[in-house]
Amino acid sequence: MGRMRTSVLPDIADIVIVGGGMAGLQLAVELAGTQIGDVLVLEAGPDSGGHVNAAHDPDLALRMWLEVGLDPHHWRPWHSASAPHFETMAGLRRRLGGRSLYWHGVVLPLDSWALTEPWWPAAIIDDLTVSWAGGDSLYQRVLDDLDEWRGGVQERGPELRVGGYRLSTVPQAVRKLPNGRFAAYSPLDRLAETSGRVRLVTGAEVLDIQTAGGSVRGVRVVVDGEATARTVQCGTVVLAGGTIESSRLAIQALHSAGVLEEGRLDGLSDKIVHGFIAPLDAATVPPEVVRLADEETFLYTQGDETLRSNLFVRLGRNAAGAVLVDVWAMGEQLAGEHGTVECKPGAGLRWETTVRAECSATDRESIARQRDELTAVWSAFAKESGLAGSALKFPEFDQPERTLENVLPRVDALSPGEAPVTWSGPLGSEYHESGTLAFGRMLNERHEVRGMRNLYVAGPATYPRPGAANPSLTNLALTKRLSAVLAG
Repeated sequence: MGRMRTSVLPDIADIVIVGGGMAGLQLAVELAGTQIGDVLVLEAGPDSGGHVNAAHDPDLALRMWLEVGLDPHHWRPWHSASAPHFETMAGLRRRLGGRSLYWHGVVLPLDSWALTEPWWPAAIIDDLTVSWAGGDSLYQRVLDDLDEWRGGVQERGPELRVGGYRLSTVPQAVRKLPNGRFAAYSPLDRLAETSGRVRLVTGAEVLDIQTAGGSVRGVRVVVDGEATARTVQCGTVVLAGGTIESSRLAIQALHSAGVLEEGRLDGLSDKIVHGFIAPLDAATVPPEVVRLADEETFLYTQGDETLRSNLFVRLGRNAAGAVLVDVWAMGEQLAGEHGTVECKPGAGLRWETTVRAECSATDRESIARQRDELTAVWSAFAKESGLAGSALKFPEFDQPERTLENVLPRVDALSPGEAPVTWSGPLGSEYHESGTLAFGRMLNERHEVRGMRNLYVAGPATYPRPGAANPSLTNLALTKRLSAVLAG
């Protein structure tokens, strides 16, 4: 059974989901299993196939992620006033499936030190981690769904002890393919289940939301670049088009209705990330590390509330024969007034959008801790290999001369024994932006925007505190919860 399509934009729908990425499509899948009425998904990009790692060779798939000019679906509909933050690599992947077609399937729950009151509502914490609707927690239900999609429970995988670090295999929602490639989970894989229950229009860009009397009334849409916008009347809208696009639509609706005094939302944050790649000589590296490198092993260890970062280690080989130790720290940037999405009313339906992103004093402390921790990891690997570890020198975080996009393509040329190459990632380059429409501050516990009835939000924009973990597992879990809310 194929995916449900409609080539004609309808005039009316019960629920309109704006955005056909991870959160939007997963919500459609969940709603298709309820008794709810007509659901319409509007995706601005085309339906252009599946996961990049299944469709392309690994080198091209990686380059399409890092060198955004190679990907025709990369789209950045905002201006950054804080370059290089939320510039360079930052943006959306405007295609059906969105960024779910690029990720590597890492499924980690939100860190326990971040998923806590007073940031997150107690009811949502309990639903995610303890029990939901009288059964298993939302996290457990999603993991069970992913096991079913995968065709079995993920094997435990190897572990590695290096110095004082105990590294475990990263849990991933991936399928190995016969050609040696892989595909990470995407709700695209389950769209057939929605046939007859969900309508889907691609090439449909939502310009604004129509409201009246403090409630949603419809959306105005341009299909395939037409000059004239058309209106879809609806009683409910769910914003699921990525944090910044969802913020723009919310700002336009709330500011126009007098609910939001200024045309801006605070709380924008992304992950803080640094890394290094060390090319080691296989003759000096412990045999266990060599074996894991030959197997291209992906490992991690979780950080505590002090570090507020997870450490990832990817072991492999390069063309020069070196054992590559690729290590990075991915950590929390706390949401606050230092990250904003601002919209300027204009003549058109799409308001000009500007992103401002700065590091707070707390963020600067996190940057320093990450760099110290990465130096400690390097020292541990160096000691195991009979080398003298030295302090790593990282690029300036706000103006890095070395980022992942220009370091990774050069790793094949690194010779065994060369010094580690360090890099820093500007804010926005991890694609984990969040926080502008957070529970408690902008949303009630029903995922509904305060001051605007029947306007809901899905995705990381809803996170009051992002933690260090990749947001995908939490996104999938919260779409189950939102589906139940919408279904009553």
